[in-house]
Amino acid sequence: MAFLPRFLDDLRTKVSLVNLIGRKVKLQRKGHDYVGLCPFHREKTPSFSVSEEKGFYHCFGCGAHGDAITFLINMEKMGFLEAVEYLAHSVGMEVPKASPEQMARAKKQTSLYGIMEKACQFYETQLLGPAGKEALQYLRSRGLDITDIKRFRLGYAPGGNALRSYLLREGCDEKDLIELGLVCKTQDHFGDNFDYFRDRVLFTIMDKRGHPIGFGGRVMGAGEPKYLNSPETQLFHKGENLYAYTQAIDGIRENNNVVLVEGYMDVIALHKVGINYAVAPLGTALTPEQIQILWRVAPEPIICFDGDNAGRRAAERACNRALPILSPGHSLRFVWLPDGLDPDDFAKAHGKEGVLNLFKSAKSLSWFIWNRLIEGKNFNTPEKLALLEKEVSDVTQEIQNPTVRGYYEKELKAELKNFTRNMYYSKKTGTKRPDPVLTRTEPMPILAPHLNEAKMLLAYMIAYPETCGCFLEQLSFLKTADRKIQRLLEILTNEMAQSAQLSAQELHDILEHKYSKNIFIYLATEMEVLERAQKTPEEVKLDVQKRMRALQLFAIEEDISALMKEFEENPTPELWTQILALKQEKEKLIEII
Repeated sequence: MAFLPRFLDDLRTKVSLVNLIGRKVKLQRKGHDYVGLCPFHREKTPSFSVSEEKGFYHCFGCGAHGDAITFLINMEKMGFLEAVEYLAHSVGMEVPKASPEQMARAKKQTSLYGIMEKACQFYETQLLGPAGKEALQYLRSRGLDITDIKRFRLGYAPGGNALRSYLLREGCDEKDLIELGLVCKTQDHFGDNFDYFRDRVLFTIMDKRGHPIGFGGRVMGAGEPKYLNSPETQLFHKGENLYAYTQAIDGIRENNNVVLVEGYMDVIALHKVGINYAVAPLGTALTPEQIQILWRVAPEPIICFDGDNAGRRAAERACNRALPILSPGHSLRFVWLPDGLDPDDFAKAHGKEGVLNLFKSAKSLSWFIWNRLIEGKNFNTPEKLALLEKEVSDVTQEIQNPTVRGYYEKELKAELKNFTRNMYYSKKTGTKRPDPVLTRTEPMPILAPHLNEAKMLLAYMIAYPETCGCFLEQLSFLKTADRKIQRLLEILTNEMAQSAQLSAQELHDILEHKYSKNIFIYLATEMEVLERAQKTPEEVKLDVQKRMRALQLFAIEEDISALMKEFEENPTPELWTQILALKQEKEKLIEII
């Protein structure tokens, strides 16, 4: 329903925003405004400001912003009309009567929502009844229980025209059923219209207020298409909604984070292991409108796609959609699963901790852009480097916000400069060095590396900095239990990252004059071993790789030992799944070593 701007302005003026928000948030006066803990995300230090004078609230932590109407919509999940009526009643204002046309549209929409709710309840009942026995068995085989089924309002569409028959008996207009995409109009003048979804497991798609607006159907066996979504309707717009947003919003606010995955089952699997802030697009590539929805609840959403080529292409499309609408403080992060796994598989195998560890390796948008430009390409001529420079310029020009565009230009040009310098260095020395800032591999979570192996790695870094530069990022991610080794590791990786052409003698001088000669005393035995060995660069690479894998193996064995002790006291399936996954990882490493 449309309202005159004058009415809405008067309403906002008469409503006390401090009193309204003060019912949910403990506010304290600070100057002319009020501050408190943000109700839209978890925080310990107040960053939520309410201005009675200006009539709006703003959170400097998560970016939540709005007026009294917006607050009710986001906090109480009211619709716009409901929020306006509530506020008007609270201050004694009469809501202007809508025109006949507006009344008809509002009544029609309310009726359509009612039909969708009836359809949803019908599908839910069918799933738990005799007709849904096979569908229920299928969902249980995917690891879902009755709590998951009810929370996400899963259902089953039986064969034939069961839904159409039911809704007509309920007094629904068949034109509305066709308009909502529940029933298809027959092309045969002598036949009946028929159900859109037949013999499929159904995933209910809801709007932000929890109203069913569409469905996603999946076949249980052979059949095409494998997935089928509701068509575009007056209520359902694929590019403007997200699957499970209603179920995820509380988790999003609590964690100040949101994760986007590709499939509906992926979302449910993540929620089931405790990642209750996962959502998904609706069978299409991520749209600018969906990105804006994500940004309204979290400044840097994580985009989690499969590690195959399709997942890479999906990430590229998301990147392309985000670039023109980037704004200060808002971006995307990317994480890819091991090839052959989807979030559903990964969550079941590794549990919540495994998923959280995966998310820690999320890459920035700038990292993804740079690696997309150089991945799999040869830049062995000036012309190819010139083309790379042009592509960097073209990418940054897609960013509309001038401030963000400026910083991207600086960062990507710096990367280009480093990359070009390293190319020439490689030609001169025959030793390839990685870009020290953005060209990264996945972090290796080493928690308790063996002391001798770690000291030997430090010695290699000092004696062969040019060769060890190939593993600079992996080395920088190592975490050791020994404080001295950890400190030396940080010093070496920092110094090597600052100079792409650091020789052994230069590094030696820096360590001696900038830090302490005690470094060489501490590593004297290891340095002597390397000096006698006189290894080639290729031998150094192989030995460094071998020792890093040995450290990783040691850490896995420590984790298995700790989990086994915990399993003896509390033998849960989740712990056993983690133990099996670690043992499999251990076997793979042993084969490599």
